[in-house]
Amino acid sequence: MLSWFDAMAFCRWLQVVEPGAIAAAVAAEAEAADRRDQVRAALLRELEAARYAADRAFRQYDAADPLPTKRSCSRVLPKLPGRAKC
Repeated sequence: MLSWFDAMAFCRWLQVVEPGAIAAAVAAEAEAADRRDQVRAALLRELEAARYAADRAFRQYDAADPLPTKRSCSRVLPKLPGRAKC
């Protein structure tokens, strides 16, 4: 059990330390929020780069094979009886 003097000293210590602790907690939260925003921005940049790369790959593939209808026709029609091949 704390003595009266210890209790008063502890209360005084809290009065001195508490404002600094609150300011430190607020600063830590602001720093964490800033870090989350940086990570989110980096992830969005990576996602945009991946989307661009995928779109570019599709465009290159389509440019190399300009008749995709022939490609799909050749896969479907041989399986159907009595149909002419493309």
